[in-house]
Amino acid sequence: MPAAFVTLNAMTTIARPDATAPTPRGASAPRSLPTTLPLDALTAETPLFAADARYARHRGGPLTRAFVDALPPAWSLDRVVVDSTLVWLRRGMVPNGFGAFHREPYPEDSHGAYAAANAELDTHHVACFFGPSHAEVLRGHVGLDELPPVSPTRGRADLSRRHAALVALLDAGQLSLEPMPAGQPFAYDARTFLRYAPARESGFHLWLRATHGSQRPIVNGHRNVSNL
Repeated sequence: MPAAFVTLNAMTTIARPDATAPTPRGASAPRSLPTTLPLDALTAETPLFAADARYARHRGGPLTRAFVDALPPAWSLDRVVVDSTLVWLRRGMVPNGFGAFHREPYPEDSHGAYAAANAELDTHHVACFFGPSHAEVLRGHVGLDELPPVSPTRGRADLSRRHAALVALLDAGQLSLEPMPAGQPFAYDARTFLRYAPARESGFHLWLRATHGSQRPIVNGHRNVSNL
């Protein structure tokens, strides 16, 4: 049997070399959002943790409502979990302090509910950024056995080794990097590797992500607004 390949592409899933990767369920392109925003549009937002779509529309703020309304029409809102953060970034800093290539929702976390969420490989995400940073998505194919595993006891160290392996493949031309501009919603699946770019200038940064098909429990929680 040929070895499985993981597709680092925002719109495809694991495929074998002798097969065409199927289009993920619910992978319709998200609708557009405004790209120029006054400062009060960002500060009017309430950062959310594991909110359902209805709560996010009601409590998140104008941009969160627009984001939820822009989700793919094929998605059932009853199966959507919304997360968001609002931070102040100094120039050169990375959102959440995390610039390595990783999968979402929780960068290779191997503990409790976070590990369970990472194991849901059939989920799909739509994300959008507003502010001085953006996301960069890897595209291409790489054999699973070429990536260092991430163990429960050495998660961060293993994640650094996996990041280095992906950077080496990128430098060798086997993978390509696609930036996702601020204000543009983009869809990707649970097998996608991405990273956050350093802030090009100081300012507020709003990050929104909706996940479809996850079994994560709904919390409808509020995150603290934090300074980095």
